[in-house]
Amino acid sequence: LGSRLLTAAILDSRWALNALLYSLRKMRLKAVIIVTIAMNLLQFLIIFALPLNPGDEIAKNLCRQPFNSSSVLQKYKHLAVSSDAPGCAEQGVDILIRGGTAVDAAITTLLCNGLVNMHSMGIGGGFILVYYNASERQSYVLDSRETAPAAAREDMFVNRPAIDKITGPLAIAVPSEIPGMYSAWKRFGRLPWSKLFTNAIKMAESGTTVTPTLAKEIRLIRPYLKENYALRLVLSDNSTGRWKKEGDRIIRSDLADFLRLVAEEDVCQPSLKVLTAMADDLAEMGSIITLNDLLNYHPIWRKPIRMQIRRGPFANPKTDFEMHAAPPPSSGVLVGLVLNMLSKYNYSSENDKLCQRGYLYYHRLLETFKFAFGKRSHLSDEAFLSENATKLLKRLQTLKFADELQSKISDEHTQDLSYYGSVWSTGNQEGTSHISILADNGDAVAVTSTINTK
Repeated sequence: LGSRLLTAAILDSRWALNALLYSLRKMRLKAVIIVTIAMNLLQFLIIFALPLNPGDEIAKNLCRQPFNSSSVLQKYKHLAVSSDAPGCAEQGVDILIRGGTAVDAAITTLLCNGLVNMHSMGIGGGFILVYYNASERQSYVLDSRETAPAAAREDMFVNRPAIDKITGPLAIAVPSEIPGMYSAWKRFGRLPWSKLFTNAIKMAESGTTVTPTLAKEIRLIRPYLKENYALRLVLSDNSTGRWKKEGDRIIRSDLADFLRLVAEEDVCQPSLKVLTAMADDLAEMGSIITLNDLLNYHPIWRKPIRMQIRRGPFANPKTDFEMHAAPPPSSGVLVGLVLNMLSKYNYSSENDKLCQRGYLYYHRLLETFKFAFGKRSHLSDEAFLSENATKLLKRLQTLKFADELQSKISDEHTQDLSYYGSVWSTGNQEGTSHISILADNGDAVAVTSTINTK
């Protein structure tokens, strides 16, 4: 009896197990069927929910929230100054309110910027300035970029560490910021030359606050400052040796004395005594810049480029904009090229660009920039443009050429770098600052200053 009960129990268990397995198989089959139907349904919905050609049809149901910038939007009725250094725009506005010209305001703002953003610009660098005279409806371009010393050679960095091209005495070009400021003021300034330096001198004496970006740059260049005593004095605490960090103060008494001397002399160049001292310091560091290089530097007034900028996909000379830009070595013509290429897409508002399929807008924008930078690699200083580069410069200003490049942009994919026409890579360039000024009489200044640190 016991063995029969055991056998029956085993058989009953086997039946139960088989029944369970059968039920599971049925459930698994149902699950597979359900998942398969769901996947097919999802695929169907994706196919019919998305446009067949995302480049031509905007899916309105994908619209996100209206675009909001983190920058504070301000509207001005009379005048405006834009600067990327804290407190510097206010100094430019003060100059305009006191009766200064747009150029006066630009000089004061540049001096302030150079103190706050010393890693981007300053009197050791140079600038390119575009000045628009509203009463004349005429623009003027001042090229006050640094030039190579007379002793510079094409092979001067051969068999030297790569870092020497970026930092150190051989990487320094002839400083041109002050001569350029004076040249612009002499032609279009109104307030006394010395008054434009008042705030900068006070800032250098009392100190400026280390910004987050400057603190970052100090951390990056520490390894290269061990042998640079002058910079260590500025960027570190002399008593502890600790490098300056965000929020610390940087006092530059020597620079204040130099700016005071330049302001008081009212001459295009600092005194021979000051220039000689500068040349001696540079020579001690190993620079090839000589006193003659400093004395012989002269900014150049260049003819501005005037380009038609479309307001939409079709040109209309009566309603289109006219852009006034600096010629090479500035990339102003490429800004116009980018604007004309993007105009073919007929974006009429921030909502069009960023709310409805914003990712497609950014794709098109990046592709446009790639073509612009590809053409940038063919340009150089206007004084040294080849015949082919001169022809290219003229083509870049035409709507026809912008349309040719725009037609090469695919909304579906990107291309190999060679597709964009670059002959060399620009690398990751840094060390530049820009200021924009609009005076109450309609005059305007756009000036880009740089020390080209990278």
